[in-house]
Amino acid sequence: MRSVVFGLAFAAALAGAAAAAPAEGRAPTVRDIVEMTRLIDPDVYLSAFGPEAVKVSGDGRWFAIATETGDLAAGRNIYVLSVYDTAPALAYVDGKGPRPTPRQVLRTTSADNIEAISQLTWLSDGHTLGFIASVDEAPAQVFAFDPVAGGLRQLTHHPRRVTDFHVIPGVDRVVYVATVPNVNEEWSKTSFPLRNRSVHEVLQQGRDRIQPRYQLYAADTDGNGSPKPLGASFEDLFEPLFRMSPDGRHALALRPFRADPAWATLASGGPGSVPVVTPCGVSGSCARQFVLYDLATGAERPLAGGPVGPLGPWAAGAPGIAWLDAHRVAVANIRMGAAGEGPPADPAILEADVATGETRTVAKLSATGPRITGLRAIGADRIVVTVPQADGAAAQEVTYSRAAGGWSAATVEAHSSTERLRLAFDQDYDRVPEIVGRDLKTGRSRAITDLNPQFRGITFGRQEEFHWRGRDGQDWSGDLILPVGYRPGVRYPLVVQTHGFQPHAFVFEGAAPGPFTAQALAGRGFVVVQMGELHKGGGTHFELTAAQAGIEGIIDTLDARGLIDRSRVGLIGWSYTGMFVDQMMAFSTYPIAAATTADGDSVTLFGYGGQVGRGDGASGLEYYDSLMGDAPPAGEGLKLWLANSAFFHLDRVRTPLLIEQLGGDYLSPAWDTYAVLKRLGKPVDWYIYPRGTHVLVKPLERLASQQLNVDWYSFWLQGYEDPDPAKADQYARWRLMKQQSGKEGR
Repeated sequence: MRSVVFGLAFAAALAGAAAAAPAEGRAPTVRDIVEMTRLIDPDVYLSAFGPEAVKVSGDGRWFAIATETGDLAAGRNIYVLSVYDTAPALAYVDGKGPRPTPRQVLRTTSADNIEAISQLTWLSDGHTLGFIASVDEAPAQVFAFDPVAGGLRQLTHHPRRVTDFHVIPGVDRVVYVATVPNVNEEWSKTSFPLRNRSVHEVLQQGRDRIQPRYQLYAADTDGNGSPKPLGASFEDLFEPLFRMSPDGRHALALRPFRADPAWATLASGGPGSVPVVTPCGVSGSCARQFVLYDLATGAERPLAGGPVGPLGPWAAGAPGIAWLDAHRVAVANIRMGAAGEGPPADPAILEADVATGETRTVAKLSATGPRITGLRAIGADRIVVTVPQADGAAAQEVTYSRAAGGWSAATVEAHSSTERLRLAFDQDYDRVPEIVGRDLKTGRSRAITDLNPQFRGITFGRQEEFHWRGRDGQDWSGDLILPVGYRPGVRYPLVVQTHGFQPHAFVFEGAAPGPFTAQALAGRGFVVVQMGELHKGGGTHFELTAAQAGIEGIIDTLDARGLIDRSRVGLIGWSYTGMFVDQMMAFSTYPIAAATTADGDSVTLFGYGGQVGRGDGASGLEYYDSLMGDAPPAGEGLKLWLANSAFFHLDRVRTPLLIEQLGGDYLSPAWDTYAVLKRLGKPVDWYIYPRGTHVLVKPLERLASQQLNVDWYSFWLQGYEDPDPAKADQYARWRLMKQQSGKEGR
């Protein structure tokens, strides 16, 4: 596999490899990371939740990948869809041919927050690739490419963005879902009741709401005729799952449950779930149901049973529907029995007859066990379920066969449909992400792609898995990235990045694009820890105190190893881990020399009020209550909030705080924290990205956020200022903060 330079200390540690180590290159910068080519299918970030499969055609002759490359000069991302022939790929793996050259199916660019190529799917004929793409800034549509016949066909011509599809070769019909305007017409009235709307929606004042609205359609693939809407449009945080029957006469979709008063008091899926009447537009944890559509008439009806709860065995983005033939379909469902019959039963895979609505249990699944990530049919009497395994192990496939006596199962290891070449997304602490092929006959492995040859001239910070114990005795894991050019005996400044880690993954940035920028910080001389998650005590005050003790444990452990200067520690929080930053600043006796919270949750009164009408609605308020001791901020509960909320202890803060709001269509929960810190004369700065999103996508915004954080920590932890004249105002503001806060000597 292709080697990458990782610094002399790491190279010397490789057994017998010190003498052969390549010359050390330059340190990585933020621009290097933003402009790199990264895989988006298979997805680098989704691989943190389980092995991401390479898309191999049903006949085993082809595989497809999609990539994204940041183009800072143009301020856009470049998207490329490539199809490889597996025969030359196998020859290359065995050393019998050159590296295979892919066929470039599509190259397009985008300045949007949405990837321009997505939903790569090999169709049932075994050799046609379907996908969604935005070409020349037009709304994304469905395309099909046949590597045998050649040529690219556009299958939909919708005026708005298509987000998912299902098409069957030989059936000249496509079922797809598209976004529709989601405007609150009540803003044109003289007045109206607020009901369950959020403060963020109020700020929108009638423009497209934050929650997406979807509409299912059926259309002819030749472009003739108008698309037929299937049912009414609906709000949901997630795109609906749907599949067309093999004969093209029906479609089955999983969409928000239409509340029935008989179900109003029944929970929808086990501990921590929400009532089935919770709208999907404000909650991902809502109830849904399988709905059957007649594609000729547009008629619809529920398939069978009650609602499907949020803890179903299907995972987001994975199909929970598999047609066995034109009349029978398998679904992954949570069986809830008849309305009012008590708590829901365990999840199950069901076989349903679309004509009669009768169901038959294929298999029962554990509500607390691993969720299946794939459901497909092989013929009319076999169902294959994919179950991910822990620690990146190969997924398992469970095949259920139908006979006169019912369904029976056998477990086998899942792998691609090619008999000779197995393809996988591969990375490790010393290997950047690539597509790797393994010859199942010879056992030889080799990286087929070479996505970033420019990395050969760059020395990355050494990475290793890091384990430590928090001050409260809890065990933690994460990634440790040493500075480029690390020298034993030197104590370096430390930046702790939060929000989880993926074992044996090469860390360029961190948990997601945004404020995290691990390798660029390592290139500036920082030790970086990408902190894992405890997976214990979530949603209680223990979550905050354990995070504090875990961060303090990082500092103690690395200080004892002689790696860091504990007086120069930085901390970055993003999304829900923003509250960890607040906790450390207000309650820890360990000095934090600088911190960042980007789109961070904050247990403040404004953050509490922001839970109304968004996220999980009432359960969001309950989550905040639980964090503070299981009480709302009123009456006796106010005492708990006064004791446990960092907001009421901001007078203790000595940490310069950088707040980043990564989008312009909402207001950060940290607004009242910012106001109080400003009033107290504390060092605080606020940056907003008005056209950004929670996970930054656009290259210029990613550059701005990551470089801002490199500058922030270099200034406060190293006393360094970038001489770039464009940053003069930034440093003038920060120097004034330093003077006012009395941190001149730091």
